[in-house]
Amino acid sequence: MLKNTIVPVPFLKDRKRLLQLEFIESPVNSSQRRFTDRHLLKPVLDLADYRCEAVIDWVELEFHLGRKTQFRHLKKEIDRVCGRTSYVEPVEAGSGGVSDVFRVIFQDPHIVDLVRVTDAIGVEFGLISEPRTVGLEVSVDFYSKRASEIEGLAMVAVLARHLFPNKDIIERSADHPRFAWGKGKAHSSKVWGRSFEGKRRWAILEVEADRTIPVDATFYLGEEGSPAMWRVMNKLLDRQNPTTGTRTVLPVEGRRARVEVTLRGEELQRTGTDTLAGLKEVNLTKFQRRYFQFVLPTFILPKDPVGVDLFRERRRVLRFLNIGAVGLAALDAERQRNLRSIDKNLKERGYQVPPRGRRKENTTKAYEALNEKVREALRNLQRRELGR
Repeated sequence: MLKNTIVPVPFLKDRKRLLQLEFIESPVNSSQRRFTDRHLLKPVLDLADYRCEAVIDWVELEFHLGRKTQFRHLKKEIDRVCGRTSYVEPVEAGSGGVSDVFRVIFQDPHIVDLVRVTDAIGVEFGLISEPRTVGLEVSVDFYSKRASEIEGLAMVAVLARHLFPNKDIIERSADHPRFAWGKGKAHSSKVWGRSFEGKRRWAILEVEADRTIPVDATFYLGEEGSPAMWRVMNKLLDRQNPTTGTRTVLPVEGRRARVEVTLRGEELQRTGTDTLAGLKEVNLTKFQRRYFQFVLPTFILPKDPVGVDLFRERRRVLRFLNIGAVGLAALDAERQRNLRSIDKNLKERGYQVPPRGRRKENTTKAYEALNEKVREALRNLQRRELGR
């Protein structure tokens, strides 16, 4: 049923163009019972062709000053210490933009610079508390060593399909997988053929209506502004400024496949990065398991060539190829939920039904080679920023 499978991945900006992404099927090499008689799909992709690097994209800190001031005075001091432009916004500003609480976004920051800025602010304006982290974005980039466009695009497609965050992104509609090719709802689309909420969850089973993730769009998981949101993209531009409309077009060798996570609120607390003191002590390597986890899907090869099991597994393969491991997990979970509902109905009608159990069956296997490449990139980031 599987063998070698090629999925044509569409482009949005050039609809005549297709990326041919190839997967190979092989038996699962594991002693775990849940993988008995299962086969996995793995992309035909040599990870040695890529250089992997992790970076802190930006950090947003909130400062509570010892006295009120205008934001321009604070910004001047911050930019002097950093040697670059920062974005400073007063919180609940009074007349003339005066406040004693400010939020500052530092692009491409080094933690040592954040400490230096904090010390300088303390001397000039006073600080009544440790700076609080409002937001943090960490990215993992994959550069084609040959600066090949096709290799870069292939990695984008692989990242979008194999990313499997340790968070439920199905329960709330706003968290659902989606892709965007511009600003606003008019330039975005859910991966499901139909939207669903509440009692309309059956729509998640409509595999035939899935919308394949385009390779030149940005793929999202999680609601924007929520505690955790992921993006996968082909990074072609840098230093974009929405206010001025300026941007830098990256040279061919600087373009890369990127997966990034933006953390706020409870996720910052979970990782211990909700203060500047916490940022100085964080173990960035641990981000891999929760935020940068990649998996391989597994499937059963049914003995009956025309049976229900074959139909089910073909739909599971189609779901994964089109919208990835997250979508496949949602399909499996909804099927199990429906089966339990059917069992309940049969019991209420007097039938004897064997228990299925309520434990969710995880049919994915860790994509260990990709995970280790990400772990090493995060370890290197840890050494660069924290010296350990």
